[in-house]
Amino acid sequence: ETAGELELRLAEAGANLTLEVIDQIEKGTVLREPQDESQVVFAPKMTKDMGLIDWNKSASEIEWHVRGMQPWPNPVSFLHQPGKPGRRFVIRKVEIQDRNQTSPPGSVTEVNRDSIVVQTGSGSISILEIQPEGKRSMSVAEFLRGAQIAPGDLFSSSGDPV
Repeated sequence: ETAGELELRLAEAGANLTLEVIDQIEKGTVLREPQDESQVVFAPKMTKDMGLIDWNKSASEIEWHVRGMQPWPNPVSFLHQPGKPGRRFVIRKVEIQDRNQTSPPGSVTEVNRDSIVVQTGSGSISILEIQPEGKRSMSVAEFLRGAQIAPGDLFSSSGDPV
């Protein structure tokens, strides 16, 4: 479940609860409980840079990041291939793999018909859905029909040459 999907589910639940509380206020039956000020936590404002994927993190952390950064600011990475400038991609869907290679984090270790396997700081993930910059989101199977990606290519959080 992505952050956007969770937001929609919570909005619906919140709307229903709001109606219940309004009804309780009108009837005088609402239970009031003061907020414990010592438990208040403030979240920082989201910025575009927060979407950048840090491939040094574990496979689980990256999977959480991909789900948590949608629909905004989007989980983003740059693909580096020999002789080409880094290309920006939104990574839409990933799956944790039960394998750990010795390749550097961000390295493409395997390209299958429907997934791109990438080494993380701890473990690997398969990219299943991807969105090239300026294009629509698509399955990796569809993407690979028109793109060349090979083991050894590198995903990073920067478009600068690696």
